[in-house]
Amino acid sequence: MVHSEHAMAHRLLRLVPNSMSLGSLVVGVMAIVLLETQAFFVAGMLIWLGSVLDVLDGGVAGRLNMRTAFGKQLDNLADVVTFGIAPALLAHHLLLLGGVPLPLSAAAALVWAVCGASRLARFAASAPKRPGWFEGIPIPAAALFIVSAGFWQQWTMAWGWAPVVMLVAFLMVSPFGYPKHSTLRHVPVAAWLLQAALLAVCGVALGWQALPFSLSLMYVASGPLLLLMGATARRRLLRMVG
Repeated sequence: MVHSEHAMAHRLLRLVPNSMSLGSLVVGVMAIVLLETQAFFVAGMLIWLGSVLDVLDGGVAGRLNMRTAFGKQLDNLADVVTFGIAPALLAHHLLLLGGVPLPLSAAAALVWAVCGASRLARFAASAPKRPGWFEGIPIPAAALFIVSAGFWQQWTMAWGWAPVVMLVAFLMVSPFGYPKHSTLRHVPVAAWLLQAALLAVCGVALGWQALPFSLSLMYVASGPLLLLMGATARRRLLRMVG
């Protein structure tokens, strides 16, 4: 009897992280549906909610010791929809509204979807080369870049945004290192103060709507910037943050 109850409790606990993955999938599909009605703000917030659920499902699975092959595959499939297809279509719609020709907006969306799916496949198939770091920008962070850019630009994107969308897409499959949450906790206080100062300047110069985009841009640019810093400075920073 006790063994049966324990097995039942184990099965119920296993549903918790999987339900969060399914929740992320649901909000991703809802975002895609709402894009057809041009409810861009709500669609963007749903993609953001999906990113919250994506963080929670991994954390909960780890704390409950419920990491399974099924859960990993479900999470990846949800990510393809919520952070691959939904942001691609969001960018496509915003580019069209900005006067970008259909072939270019469609190309940007296709590049995003292909790079996003490739990023997730690589993440699932290979072990991390450096603990605490992603290889290539993680797809939820890339998706939030699109959402924050749309919010800043009042849900339209002009010609110049098409190559930006494709560049960020390529960063997902790039070899650049991006810090994980655990690594960011060890960033020196001075670096956080510098970031806060930069955000304040952006807020004054560009308006408060630019703050989420500025924060997202800092993370997106961190991978290439680490490379440009040079090998010596890069190794010093990597040792500093673990």
